Amino acid sequence: MQKNIPGFDPYGNKEHFQKLNSDLAHEIVFKLQSEIRMMSTTMVSSIILLYRQGITKNELNQKVEWLGQILNQRGAHFASDSGMPDKQTLTLGLE
Repeated sequence: MQKNIPGFDPYGNKEHFQKLNSDLAHEIVFKLQSEIRMMSTTMVSSIILLYRQGITKNELNQKVEWLGQILNQRGAHFASDSGMPDKQTLTLGLE
């Protein structure tokens, strides 16, 4: 945040106040996202929503595994015991 910049006055300067609020909001969202665990239902429903015309169970499984790999590369945490999404993820997500 900008608190150590000389002349920074979020109480008297509207732009500084907005900058402080924006920085604080981004920091809060970042901290929350870093602690979130991806749930199997979230991954499965995200893919299903992309394929509103329909998708086979095999394709759905491939897409869920792909999504899991992408999320893992970006540092996501998963709610499953096995860590990475697998066929069990699809089964749990569909249930």
